[in-house]
Amino acid sequence: MTFNLIDEPWIVVRRIGGEADTVSLRTLFAEAPRIRRLAGELPTQDFAVLRIALAVLYRAVAYEIDSAPTTVAEELWEAPGLPLDQVDAYLDQWHDRFELFDDHAPFMQVADLASPSGAQGDVRLLLPDAPRGEPLFTMRSAVDSLTFAEAARWLAHCQAYDFSGIKTGAVGDPRVKGGKGYPMGIGWAGWLGGVVVEGDSLHHTLLLNLVLEDELRDDDLPVWEHKPLTAAPRPPHAIRPRGPAGLFTWPQRRIRLFRTDDAVDAVLVCNGDPVPYTSQIRNEPMTAWRYSEPQSKKFKSTVYMPRAHDPERSFWRGLATILSGGERSGRENKTHVAASVPPTVVTWAGDLVAAGILPREMLIRACAVGIEYGAQSSSYGNLIADDLVFHPVIAQPGDVPQKLAVLQAVEHADRAVSALASLGGDIAIASGGERGPAAQRARASGYHALDSAFREWVSTVRPDSDVAALDRQWSDRCGALIRAESDVIIAAAGPAAWIGREHDGKPLTVGHADARFRRTLASILPFTPTEERPA
Repeated sequence: MTFNLIDEPWIVVRRIGGEADTVSLRTLFAEAPRIRRLAGELPTQDFAVLRIALAVLYRAVAYEIDSAPTTVAEELWEAPGLPLDQVDAYLDQWHDRFELFDDHAPFMQVADLASPSGAQGDVRLLLPDAPRGEPLFTMRSAVDSLTFAEAARWLAHCQAYDFSGIKTGAVGDPRVKGGKGYPMGIGWAGWLGGVVVEGDSLHHTLLLNLVLEDELRDDDLPVWEHKPLTAAPRPPHAIRPRGPAGLFTWPQRRIRLFRTDDAVDAVLVCNGDPVPYTSQIRNEPMTAWRYSEPQSKKFKSTVYMPRAHDPERSFWRGLATILSGGERSGRENKTHVAASVPPTVVTWAGDLVAAGILPREMLIRACAVGIEYGAQSSSYGNLIADDLVFHPVIAQPGDVPQKLAVLQAVEHADRAVSALASLGGDIAIASGGERGPAAQRARASGYHALDSAFREWVSTVRPDSDVAALDRQWSDRCGALIRAESDVIIAAAGPAAWIGREHDGKPLTVGHADARFRRTLASILPFTPTEERPA
């Protein structure tokens, strides 16, 4: 029995009308205008599968262009669908390499991969949501086998996100010692604070994440255009990521699926090819980047590392890191290079707006996707998934007034929450308690109060929005919400806090803490009233 990913349904999607469906790779492209988004078991799985689809588009479309990138982009956006003649021709050319169980070159696998003992691994090795000791993302309590479609999706996920740690040693891998493959790091996507720019259909999402640049290389090959994988690592001097197509499909692991009849019931996951992770900023468009001083010193050149998402922060709070020129403070470090670089997919959306290619009223959804790993990256920790809807005008380069207003709003939110945290800490001190825990609780309540309000406000920003009105709207809303949280904190203060005590040589009571808070808030939010709170 064969299972070719070009022809057989394996990609789970949500159609425009809301119904779920499972489609083949060819159908995914053909039906893209009628598909809302990918809808697999986990956001990280969707990220991995989307990148396979994008690798196809890069090879079928992007590397065949002979005009300016914006000219090609305009043609693609004006068309009612994707260029299916080119896509289908490419899929036909490489059809055999998408066979999941090919005897010679199975998709993203090694046909004859074997362990020294001949043993096969539990199929749950592919699933981050299946219990293996401590359950992490538990969705299925008992997994003994996978359908071919499920196995294909989790195969893509494993290549992208597999955790580090000791792996089964593969026969034919010269790195194996004592039958074991020793740690070589997580899958490449695991390094990323992944960012996907979504449109109102999969058609638009694919175009938004297909970054067309003059520097694209025609030797940027996905794994299926290379020679079939073997257990041995490929020579890094000859085969390395040369662009997004290669990086999106990089075989960080050597994998083999074992089937019985119509199900996959065993797997081998061994070490594959390590990614030279300090030199991928030109190849990887779907993450923000941070300047790494240690790596720059080590390699004696400027090195940027992927900026991972912080699981403790809402995506909007890090908006400055995904917008061009967003980090206004600390924009340059002492070496006079940019401290951070935004995701290319976001700046590309800004370029499309600046060129007048995107529909004027079109909103985009920036989706944050990632995994926080456990100790020594040898297990899965937390799944990170968040999103933010905004007009791509704020993704444009330069000092766009609407972008500056949004960045200032985030800064004001941070400072207002810090003022609230200080209030909570001061009242704790006044009552004879400790500042830290109370301040942390106040900070958490402040951000929780602002979360939905900021998301709603930023989605209203348009290219013709009046900046002064935007500032006033956010200042009023932010101030009202933070003051309401301060009311709750003060109402919970006990008698000891109202009586107060001396702190740093000065009396400190609820009244003193409140007055300081209100003065600070008024200095942050220019439209915030400063009148005294009623006694």
